[in-house]
Amino acid sequence: MSGESLHPADEPHEQRDVHRRTLFIFAVCFAGFIAVSVAVLWFTFGQREGGFAAAQPRMQVPANGELGQRQQLAEYLASQRAFLARLAWTDASHVHAKVPIADAMLLLAAKGANRPQPGAAP
Repeated sequence: MSGESLHPADEPHEQRDVHRRTLFIFAVCFAGFIAVSVAVLWFTFGQREGGFAAAQPRMQVPANGELGQRQQLAEYLASQRAFLARLAWTDASHVHAKVPIADAMLLLAAKGANRPQPGAAP
């Protein structure tokens, strides 16, 4: 019993779990993988018209960007306001009409909702 160790802490520990050469080979392969990935992405997406957003020169706004669409947005909103303010029939039989929102609110306030009264025949 004198030569045997009774406690695990008395046993010598491993000096090294992973060899340095294995770590070095992994690091080189990983760096190569990253370099090849960046090159493939650059040639795939960076060669298109417009390229990467980060590769754009500073202080240059693209013509078709959001800032260049202000006039288009203003025209669209004006056409939508004109459509909502127009009085028109919605069907060919002239049963349903489209009334501007402000006029519809005034009519509803003056006439009241078209609800059946309690006890009235449908």
